[in-house]
Amino acid sequence: MARDPWAQPKEGGGPLPILFIMLLIFGLLGGAVVGAWFWLKPVPLPPVTHLESGAFAELVLLPKEGASDMLPKAADVLRKRLEVADIKGRVDISDGGLHVHVADVFRGQVMTLALAGGELWLQAAFSEQGFAGDYAAELQDIEAARSAGEDLRALPWGSAKDAQGVAYLLAQPGVAGFLIEDVHVHDETLELIFNAEGARALQQLTAEHRGGRLAFVLDGEIVNLPTITAPVEGDKLGWSGLSADEIQTMRALLLAGDKLPLELTLEE
Repeated sequence: MARDPWAQPKEGGGPLPILFIMLLIFGLLGGAVVGAWFWLKPVPLPPVTHLESGAFAELVLLPKEGASDMLPKAADVLRKRLEVADIKGRVDISDGGLHVHVADVFRGQVMTLALAGGELWLQAAFSEQGFAGDYAAELQDIEAARSAGEDLRALPWGSAKDAQGVAYLLAQPGVAGFLIEDVHVHDETLELIFNAEGARALQQLTAEHRGGRLAFVLDGEIVNLPTITAPVEGDKLGWSGLSADEIQTMRALLLAGDKLPLELTLEE
C-alpha cells in the first residue's frame, strides 16, 4: 500500500533520530569549546627591551681626571634638569662616569643639558667699533689675567665670543642668572622673572647702557645679543629667537638651580 506523505510519524520512531540529535548537540558543544579556546588563548607578546636600536640612546659622560667624587652631585643636577625639561630618562653612575638612558629623539637636548655648566650672566657688551677705549689692550689684559688664573670677575671688563667667534668686551659685573626666580614661556619667548635684587640690577644696567647691546653669556659664550631699546622697569625680561627645543632646554638650565659641579665630556 502507498505511504501517505502527509501522515504523522508514529511515536517511538526508533533509535536513529535520537542518536542523530545527540550527536548534533555534542558537536555544537564541542565546537563552542574549541572556538572559545582559540578566542581566549593568550597571544605571546614580543620581549620588551629598554634599549631598542633606534628608539633609545645611552650617553656616557666622563668627568675630568680626579673629579669622580663629584659624580653623585652631578647626577642629581642632571636628573633635576631632565625633570624640569619633562624628559623621561635614567641617570646611573657606573664605571667612573654618568650613564644617561633616554629616548633617542631627545639625544641633542640631553647632550646640551649634560654638558652645560649652567652659569648665566647678563652683561652690557661692546664691539671694537663701539668701545671708546683701547679695545685690543683690554682684551690682552683679560687674556693675561685668565692665563695667570686670576679672578676675572674682579676686573672692570670681561670678554666673550659669540657663536661666530666675534669677541666682545663685557662690562663687569653684570646680572647673575641665579637671581632669576622663575621662567615662563609665552609665544615662543622665554620670560625671565628676577627676584628683587636681580630686578634692581637689571633696571640699572639697561638704563646705563640704553641703545647698546645686552649679552646673554652662558658658560663663557654669548648665546644672545639683543639691543637695549629701553630700560627695564619691572622684574621681567624677554628672551626671543629660540627654537622650541632651545626654549625647553634653557628653561631647564635656569630652573634646575645648581650648576654642574664638574666638567663632563661625552665618550665617543
